[in-house]
Amino acid sequence: MNIHVTNGPYDQCWQRLYENGYHPLPIMPETKKPGVLVNGEWREMVAWQDANRRVIETPQPGAGLSARLGLQRGGAYLVALDWDHDDLAVAAMYEFPSAVQKEGRRGFTSFFVARREISSKDFRVDGKCVVQVLSTGRQTVLPPTVHPDTGKPYIWSGERSLFDTNIENLPELPPSSGASTT
Repeated sequence: MNIHVTNGPYDQCWQRLYENGYHPLPIMPETKKPGVLVNGEWREMVAWQDANRRVIETPQPGAGLSARLGLQRGGAYLVALDWDHDDLAVAAMYEFPSAVQKEGRRGFTSFFVARREISSKDFRVDGKCVVQVLSTGRQTVLPPTVHPDTGKPYIWSGERSLFDTNIENLPELPPSSGASTT
């Protein structure tokens, strides 16, 4: 892992995420795991799920970027629907429209706001996960971070991103999502 790379996705973008009401996390290079650079070594971040954890403001050279899901500092909950099945992903665009979507290796992830805590849950068909409701205790890697498996950057699917959309301007999670409160 190259720790001398400057201006990675985290260093470039965390402040814009934070200003829009989201909790950014640095991602260790070539992984999807939250981590911090300590004395020149990457270490997995401890207790990154804690809603009271402070944002890392020190440079994290080469770190990818992620958003912690669930409760954000303004009191709203950031929820993501991660569509892993391509056919369902296409149908979901009409059933669960969102102003902000990102793409990685397959399918896409849509972002929503909720006014109450939502449980994370996997939905499976024939034993395969086809959609995940991602919320409290979860995070999602964001563009322009490079996907560790494809070697290509995640991309925003539409005209909007979390960098230019305040959490309060995300659509409310639809009741038909199957997500439940905890």
